[in-house]
Amino acid sequence: MLEELRPFLPEDIDLQITSFGAATPLSFERWLANQRPAIFILSKNLAYSLGEQKISRLSKKALLVGVDHKDADVSRIDLSLFDFHVASSLTAKRALGRELAEDSAASARHPYCGLLLQAPDARLRKVRVQPQDRLRSAYFGRRENSHIPDQLAKEIQTFQVRFARDMDGILPRMSKFNFHYAVRPENPSTDLRSYKPFTKGFTAAALGANMIVNAGVDDAVDFLTEDYPYLTRGNSTDEVVQTFHYARESFGSPEWERGLKIMDEIRNQLQPAALAANSLK
Repeated sequence: MLEELRPFLPEDIDLQITSFGAATPLSFERWLANQRPAIFILSKNLAYSLGEQKISRLSKKALLVGVDHKDADVSRIDLSLFDFHVASSLTAKRALGRELAEDSAASARHPYCGLLLQAPDARLRKVRVQPQDRLRSAYFGRRENSHIPDQLAKEIQTFQVRFARDMDGILPRMSKFNFHYAVRPENPSTDLRSYKPFTKGFTAAALGANMIVNAGVDDAVDFLTEDYPYLTRGNSTDEVVQTFHYARESFGSPEWERGLKIMDEIRNQLQPAALAANSLK
């Protein structure tokens, strides 16, 4: 993703990825000694492992220190330790903004939260759904994260995706599926939880496919809108089955094409130039 964004960023922004291995005192000391003043964005796991003292020492040398919260449980970390935060979803940005505003009310520090959407696998730009004469549905992801009613199990082909390498064998087959399944368990009703980017929606959009997803999934309504034809209000069995059957019956209809138009609009928002422009706001 870094290399995709680089051509669309100002020339005076020098982006680099750096690491110092296991978070031991010796390795951290050597790494910190070799760093020049810069803006540091820590991965969530590194932010968890460093602890308050090391983050404080890094802050004294850095221009700014932030943390990327992609897939992170924000309840595990003291948000006030950082100058800024990076959210990978609009839902997370709003939630973090509320938490930071509450923390800032009792502190002299005023961290802020920015947004960097998680682009789909770059290889998907070369893959598009092949013409089909009927609805063909698939679920791509970790099976434990899905919520597939028994009544639909035989109609949805599932592909287990745990690691980046799992996509290597799946990519050539993705063009055969025009309807992506993305219904998930409902999220806890609290701001202090983990947040996921709308990756399944972005993947479907990149391929030119429609999808079924519940409104409680982070960013689903933000990108699809309330009026998307295959958006369910919840994830109850009856509603999901009914919506899935409606998608099958409306395949190829003006309503199906309206859904595809919404997906194309999402695809345009995920082009590298658009992501780079948004990250600079």
